[in-house]
Amino acid sequence: MTLRKSLARLGITVAAGYGVIFAIPHLASLGPRAPDDSDMARLREALAPPSHTQTTPPPPLPDGFPSVSVPPPEVPVEPGLPQPIATKFGLTYDVPPDWERRHGAIAGWDDIAYSSIARIGAGHCHDESASRLGLTGATGRNGIDLDSAARDEIRRAEQFFAAEDGRVSTIEYSDRIEMVVDGQPAVRYTAQVTNIPRQSTCDPPSAQFDVVATKGFSTAEVMVLIVQLDQGIPGSRGPSVADRIISSLRVS
Repeated sequence: MTLRKSLARLGITVAAGYGVIFAIPHLASLGPRAPDDSDMARLREALAPPSHTQTTPPPPLPDGFPSVSVPPPEVPVEPGLPQPIATKFGLTYDVPPDWERRHGAIAGWDDIAYSSIARIGAGHCHDESASRLGLTGATGRNGIDLDSAARDEIRRAEQFFAAEDGRVSTIEYSDRIEMVVDGQPAVRYTAQVTNIPRQSTCDPPSAQFDVVATKGFSTAEVMVLIVQLDQGIPGSRGPSVADRIISSLRVS
């Protein structure tokens, strides 16, 4: 069972490091039932590093490259203004005023963890307390070029939107989009996801998943920003929201 699917089934939060790992499911959650011992065993198994990657550690940072373990402190903003989210990679992005910043939290899917996250529509579906309409987050890569980092990340949509029983979504990938982020080159890809396997009344029929890879200034040589937006359900945000979030990315 993958980490994403285990967390989605559990529908709980777990203390980890400086923050919290949040369940971020499109799958069924526990609802009112408390996790039992078997749930916790599955969670521990899911959180363990994949065995096939243990012998291949990520490339180290170059000598002298700055690194921090947590993102900078959250910056208070007035109500109604875009909310800045500083990452530990030396870049900042904004989310709309109605989004919820989760500073110091980590969202986990499979073998990936995203920090500096924000979400919209938490608990919007009464049948699933961990439901949401959108998510943003950042991760880092070393020893890889921008295009490869972005392509690797966008292909995660194939796992993120698959069902536990093997059913898969229909995914259409955009061509490579070259951008500039505060004077630095960046690469963006978009995945349009349709026919998402329905495992809960809260599951959306479609979604948009965007990734942007650009130069990291701390902690990793490449930073990858993700924006995931459910589509086709009440309250869902349109693609222009992803465009605004991505266009706000800048050096901290």
